Amino acid sequence: MIDVFVVAASGAVRRALRRLAEGAGVRIAGEGDSLAALDGLMEPPDVAVLQHERLLRDPVGGRERPAPAVVVLTDATARAAARLGATDARGWAVIPADAGASQVYAAILASAAGLTVLPTTASAGVADLRVGHEEEEGDTEGMEALTPREREVLEHLARGLSNRAIGARLGISEHTAKFHVASVLAKLGAGNRAEAVRRGLRRGLVSL
Repeated sequence: MIDVFVVAASGAVRRALRRLAEGAGVRIAGEGDSLAALDGLMEPPDVAVLQHERLLRDPVGGRERPAPAVVVLTDATARAAARLGATDARGWAVIPADAGASQVYAAILASAAGLTVLPTTASAGVADLRVGHEEEEGDTEGMEALTPREREVLEHLARGLSNRAIGARLGISEHTAKFHVASVLAKLGAGNRAEAVRRGLRRGLVSL
């Protein structure tokens, strides 16, 4: 389970971010109007989701608490990436300010796994930043390739869809969708759906 803390200037925006962040394997651990609100938590969250890069004025971590991974929603990609690159966050993502639930969910999974994520359109302009598609050592050894249909199923898993919803999107039965999901998990060596998405993100099989 990935614990997420939502940071935004207003309660309305925090509620909206909470809805966007919800998904399989994700739990909302709290919210606040600044990163300083993390100090009030007994246990630090795995990921902090921020409304804007201006909220990075507060330190991400501290001497007595580990820094969470960070997801920032902003159109100022280069500025946010530069600020995040200077922090001790173990993983981070910059996604568009108008990102949908599937993008926020995928960014949470990727940053929690220690990856760095930027929008595809921004990567060329931030060439000196390390984009996190690195493989874990030995992670792909002996891995069987996913079929085109399994790739589609993995994309829908990244959007937090149920087997029934995946079946409806692909025009197949819920039972067949369940079979494809099981095959994806087996081929990726994942124990659950969230882990399959994280492994897919690391291998470039899932697009944000």
